[in-house]
Amino acid sequence: MHASVDLTRRDLFVVSLQMLFRRRGNWWFMLAVACGVLAYFWSEHGMRSVGVFLFATLASCMVALGTLLGAFLGNFACFLLSVNKDGGVLGRHAFSISPAGLSEATAVNTSHHAWSGIKAISTLDNYIVIMMNSQAAHVLPRRAFASDDAAIAFVEQAMAFKKAAAVLQPVSHDQHVPE
Repeated sequence: MHASVDLTRRDLFVVSLQMLFRRRGNWWFMLAVACGVLAYFWSEHGMRSVGVFLFATLASCMVALGTLLGAFLGNFACFLLSVNKDGGVLGRHAFSISPAGLSEATAVNTSHHAWSGIKAISTLDNYIVIMMNSQAAHVLPRRAFASDDAAIAFVEQAMAFKKAAAVLQPVSHDQHVPE
């Protein structure tokens, strides 16, 4: 199966924003910030009543959310300013899947990933996201397909290929990976 699409900055922003609260690490980050702010408030002002405690807890959560969104927007702004069509991130991407894996081609590179090297395949509102690891993904907007049924068929086939590859080559957790 094949799909081709022009990726834009908007695509990357929308997918990153939709993934923001799906990432477990972001929840841990917000918890740590909220606990830190709550502990600071408690040490400076004490908790004289339940109302003060609830206010401090709500304020801590708002600070944590603001911190996460501020970090996201700052980092993403830097990322968007650094990517262009010449680097292969934006522009035309051609994807194909086969029992051997996922292949992708742009004007500047071609890559192939065996199914065993793909962490997850998921869908968002208007995107298919193929996670290579916790930090890198291939993004396929649904507009790359002639219909929603074609997009669903692509995802189902990719998942079937990944599952079949896992059965054929089970991953051993006992193997040592050189550093």
